[in-house]
Amino acid sequence: MYKNGSIKIELSSPPLTVGNPLKNAYSMQNVLNKSKASFVLFPELCLSSYTAGDLFFETTFLEQNFQALDWLLKNNSFEGVYILGMPLALHEVLFNVAVIIQKDKILGITPKKTIPNYKEFSEKRWF
Repeated sequence: MYKNGSIKIELSSPPLTVGNPLKNAYSMQNVLNKSKASFVLFPELCLSSYTAGDLFFETTFLEQNFQALDWLLKNNSFEGVYILGMPLALHEVLFNVAVIIQKDKILGITPKKTIPNYKEFSEKRWF
């Protein structure tokens, strides 16, 4: 993890399946369990997949994201810090968030602040 005064950071874009947070958590677990880095950074909305579209409005889908996050927290051997993206509903407002995690502890959650709404990006429809 830490060698010769350097910290290794891994940027990972594992294979994801739209609408299947648990399968996506399995993909992330595979990366984490093999990683030799201190930090692993996953893409925005990687737990749900970025292109989940109107699934973001489904309560069941949002619950599946939490279940997948809980599963990932309990089922990886990675000792470093990792960041993953997921949708989060709070007080009936939906956020696109980054979850900062170390081992099985959530260190923080931060929402995306600049939501694009141009060309192929229509995130303001959901977030």
